[in-house]
Amino acid sequence: MVNYGIRGNLAIGGVLAIIKSILMPFVVFVVAAHVIGLPSVWVGVATLIAACPTGVFSFIMANQFGTGHAMSTNGIAITTAISVFTVSFWLWFIQVQGY
Repeated sequence: MVNYGIRGNLAIGGVLAIIKSILMPFVVFVVAAHVIGLPSVWVGVATLIAACPTGVFSFIMANQFGTGHAMSTNGIAITTAISVFTVSFWLWFIQVQGY
């Protein structure tokens, strides 16, 4: 991952990071709370897990298949950097919603 850094495919990595950090936790929250009707603790846990940054497994898969190295590295770096703010937001959101 050190060989790639944050360069090239930065726009795609940014869009993927926004989808992963904002849209995905919101969808998980709505489905868990309103569609499935899970208990409060499970709604909070599921939402926070969905809000966690992208793991290194995406880079391992990209490496194994021989494509998407830079994009996966950008996604990991960007989601990790913005997770300080997004995970804090989702913690606040869950608390405000009463879960």
